[in-house]
Formats: sequence, structure tokens, C-alpha cells
Amino acid sequence: MKFRYLGTAAAEGIPSVYCDCPVCQNARQNGGKDVRTRSGAVIDETLLIDYPPDIYMQCLNGLLDARLIRSVLITHAHADHCDMYELMFRSDPYFCLPSCEYTLHIYGNAAARHRFDEACRETPINHTEFHIINPYSPFPVQGFTVTALPANHAYEQAAFIFLLEKDGKRILYANDTGYFLPETMEYLKGKHCDFISFDCTMSLAVPDAGYGHMGIDCVARLKDDLIAQGTAGPDTLCVCNHFSHNGLNMGGKQLRTHSDLRAQAQKRGLDVAFDGMEIVL
Repeated sequence: MKFRYLGTAAAEGIPSVYCDCPVCQNARQNGGKDVRTRSGAVIDETLLIDYPPDIYMQCLNGLLDARLIRSVLITHAHADHCDMYELMFRSDPYFCLPSCEYTLHIYGNAAARHRFDEACRETPINHTEFHIINPYSPFPVQGFTVTALPANHAYEQAAFIFLLEKDGKRILYANDTGYFLPETMEYLKGKHCDFISFDCTMSLAVPDAGYGHMGIDCVARLKDDLIAQGTAGPDTLCVCNHFSHNGLNMGGKQLRTHSDLRAQAQKRGLDVAFDGMEIVL
């Protein structure tokens, strides 16, 4: 399996459009890994996780060829993860020639389906099917077995994290979420993962944040608890993802670049994602 982070920021991106904080100013000046687009990932070039509003830029940057995507997993319906209006540009004959000859399959909760239906009312979206999924019910997608698990986030809509299995390998993609819910921890018990992507929105500003999003100390504590129950081990790659400029500002007193943050994460046995980071399992 080849996993690639397309975007690694929270809803406002880094730099945030209107923000003059030290983190955003640094990203504008230095570029590179300090610039973060809205969160999404692709596996084996064909399976997309989330449909962020920056997907066009991610295609221009060479991180994604959208023409290869056959399936999309949606974690939840917040706008930075579920921009269904972008799918209008698959519609023919106005936006897409020649006609797409394959069906794009989208999997998500009822709130994401509502966003999809709203987009369809504005412009018909051709060759696309939406499937509502339920937690704890594994389903096949392109050779993967995917299980949606309840996230500690957006309770009003039943947000998900995803467990993906293929060829004896397991990936756990876990944002947006706080510290895992007890029922999610129970389901994951004994299911060894080769790679876990953790939400770390609050980073060092609120390091032990545990509801809705996590901070870096909360991620480290969760990692230790997952090791204790056999979900992770010494060989599991644990990566922090989904960063807010607010989480990277230490009370406005200290600038946190990607390198600075990675140094802090490595002290806790963690790595830090950046846009375009690839992991081969």
C-alpha cells in the first residue's frame, strides 16, 4: 500500500487567509512543509479519504491525479472535509470532456449525503453514487476492507475514523477526533495496525486536549494506551496530522515550524505529517 497525505491542516489552512499570527507569517515567507492545505489523503492513487476544498490545488501540486480516483471515504460533513460542490466538475458535457465512463463511489454518513444532495440540486453530478455507511460494519472498497468507527467529534452527525485492511496490512486514519471513545477502543483491541494517523489539531497550545480534537500529549497518551491493548506496537508508524495555526502558537510567544513541531513529536515517539508525505507499507 502507498499512502500519501494531500493536505495536513485544519479548516483554515496554514497560512490562514486573513491571519497575521507568527505561524501564518512564517508559512507565507518560508513555504515548503510549513504550508498546509486542508486535510485529505490518497491510498494507492485510487482511494481518496475526504474531499477537501483544496483538492484542485493538490492536483496542481502533483500530489493527486483526480482522474484515477474510483472511491472516496468521507470522515464527516464539515466543510473542510466534505466539499461536494467540487464534484460538479465531473459532470458532462459542460465541465468534463470526454465523458467519465466509470462510476465514482462515495461512502459517508447521512450528513455528508445531505451535502452531496445539495450539490446535485445545483448541478447534476454524473457517474457518481453515494453510499451511507454504518459504524462497525466492514465493507469492501477496491480490495480493501474498510470499517468506519465512531469518532469523538461532531456527535450531532456521527463522525467516523477509518480502519483499512489489505494484504495483511492495517491503516488507522483518525482525524477529526479527540481521545478515542471507549467503544472504539474496545473494537480496536488486539487489531495490530502498521500505521496510525492521529489528529493533533491543538498541538502544543493545548497539549492534553481530548475532546473533538487532540493535542500532542493526548496523542502520546492514546498511542501508549493503544500499545497496551495490542492495537499498536514498537513497529507501528504513528504520525500526527490535521494542524491548526492556533495549536502551533504557544500563546503567541513562540513560532512553531514543521521542524520545531517534529522535534517535539519525536520526543514522544511520534512523527509529523506534511503535505505530500508518502508512506509505503
